[in-house]
Amino acid sequence: MTKKNYIKLVEIINNNKELIYVKDYEPLKRIDFLGFIYNLAQYLKEDNPNFNEQKFYDAINKSECKISSSL
Repeated sequence: MTKKNYIKLVEIINNNKELIYVKDYEPLKRIDFLGFIYNLAQYLKEDNPNFNEQKFYDAINKSECKISSSL
């Protein structure tokens, strides 16, 4: 990966941050998983036109999380 890739990865993470408010606690920061995966896939497709989004989603779906390519 190049510096450009790392900078873009940080941008994607920052664009998918959200705050969760829990009573009696400070707001918690988390990353919106589905938004992050979708935006990462879009970036990878821009970077490499041969990138197969469906294979990417399928590989993630083999783990405990299920996502849809129709986000």
